[in-house]
Amino acid sequence: PHSSNITQQHSEHNATTCTEISIGDEISRHTMYVTIFVTVPFQILNILDHGMQIQRWPLPILLGCTIGHCLGSIIGPVVAWSSYYLKNVEKKAQ
Repeated sequence: PHSSNITQQHSEHNATTCTEISIGDEISRHTMYVTIFVTVPFQILNILDHGMQIQRWPLPILLGCTIGHCLGSIIGPVVAWSSYYLKNVEKKAQ
């Protein structure tokens, strides 16, 4: 009986921590999505290579990742904080 109570408490604790996503996780997730979303068009530049120096192999991918990460670092916190704020407003309204 005692061990099942500990197991039940542990599983309840895991269930609550798995459903809660921290702000840092949301920011990282949005940064990753924007980085991937911006890198893809830069890789298309690599496919449509016309012999320009800016389109040589590592540059489009590096530029896409760098610009995507910079944009994601700006967009990620804005989206994460706005969703966090909206969730708290909804909880207070209930």
